[in-house]
Amino acid sequence: MISTPRTRIVRLLSGSILLGLFLVGPVLAEEKPAETSPEGVQFFENKIRPLLVENCYGCHSAG
Repeated sequence: MISTPRTRIVRLLSGSILLGLFLVGPVLAEEKPAETSPEGVQFFENKIRPLLVENCYGCHSAG
C-alpha cells in the first residue's frame, strides 16, 4: 500500500497525541496527599500507636 502525504501526517499526529497522553496522563492523575489534622495525629498517637506497639512491634520491627 502506498502512503500519501495525508496519511503520513495523520499517523504522525495520532502518534504524537497518543505519546503526549501517555506521558502527561500519570501527572494529571496523581493525587495530592491529604492534610494531616492535629486531631488525627493525636488520635493515632493515643489510640492506634499503643495497639501497634503492643501487638505488632515485636515481630515487625527492625530491632
